[in-house]
Amino acid sequence: MKKDLKDYKIFLIHNFFVDNFTALFQKLGPLFDITFLMTRETTKTDKVMFQINERKRPENLKYKIFKHLTFLSKYQCALGMIPFLLFKDYDLLISTDQHVSETYIGFFISKLRRKKFIIWSETFDWPRAPRSKILDPLVKFISRHSDACIAAGTKARAYFIKKGAKPKNVFIAYDSAVKHQIIKRDDKPEYKNKKIILYLSRIVPYKGLDFLIKAFAKLEKERGDIFLLIGGKGSFEDEAKRLAKNLSVKNIKFLGPVDRDYLGFYYSICDIFVLPSTFRDYDAECWGLVSNEAMAFGKPIISTDAVGGAHDLIKNRINGFMVKHGNVEELYLALKKILLNDKLRKKMGEESKKLIETKFNYNNRAEGFRQAINYALFR
Repeated sequence: MKKDLKDYKIFLIHNFFVDNFTALFQKLGPLFDITFLMTRETTKTDKVMFQINERKRPENLKYKIFKHLTFLSKYQCALGMIPFLLFKDYDLLISTDQHVSETYIGFFISKLRRKKFIIWSETFDWPRAPRSKILDPLVKFISRHSDACIAAGTKARAYFIKKGAKPKNVFIAYDSAVKHQIIKRDDKPEYKNKKIILYLSRIVPYKGLDFLIKAFAKLEKERGDIFLLIGGKGSFEDEAKRLAKNLSVKNIKFLGPVDRDYLGFYYSICDIFVLPSTFRDYDAECWGLVSNEAMAFGKPIISTDAVGGAHDLIKNRINGFMVKHGNVEELYLALKKILLNDKLRKKMGEESKKLIETKFNYNNRAEGFRQAINYALFR
């Protein structure tokens, strides 16, 4: 008879190895007999936001790579996972997100085989698009009938409960991020001796960069010692540049895609990090991991109520501000308050770093998984 968690065979479905998830998997590996089933590892690296170096597959973990097929130019599925889950022996399957086809496949195969199933997600506001609403009854069914749910934060937990999961079945494993090393750049930047506001994310409409540019333009009229650094790339980049030009913003630089080797450098030199996301185009910022990364460098954070992680990461007036999405005035005032007070800015940065070290770390995240797995297996 199985008595220990290590006696149970676990499969975990995920897309591909990136540093923040690999760090979690390396925490889980020694705790369980766990195999990671990767469904998009063969996908070409997305260079929209970062100039990502080639992903390294961990040598100390058990994993299997599945090739995926693309349907209707958009929808993807690793069909090879179907026979694998039908015939391989396992006790518990964990699958990530309500948005991926493998979650639906894994759930029904697990129920067919009388295996335990856990859904893991950071989603808190879905579906919004009309075509996605077709899947909502299925999402509700999976939320109700999973043996446990793992939420990335309090907003994701509330979402699971809203979809029908019992509160006692939902566990939180807060999203956490790897701290980047600082590799200094050799260039002589025009933002030297200025207060730097950093945006580092994809430049697409729902990220709300236009609201940040408008707030910065208003603030720049009052003081010339501030600078807006924008890292990333995307479909909204040309529009953002036109807006900055039309508003006569002077102290601004679009960095383009940022090599991962230099992420730590930009986090380290900024004075405030801003993630101004909105609910545009049926999209939402489920967590916003760049905020974790900036906080690890001891930086004040400004984000919006449209960012799932902001509701956990930001303690208003303690380590930053959470403002109403799309509200230029609130964003402007938050920036102004932090920039006017050096003592406050330093204190907020210290509180950010403390939160990351004490709460949003990989040990706590792995413990959230352990609790959910223990509950699902022994309930």
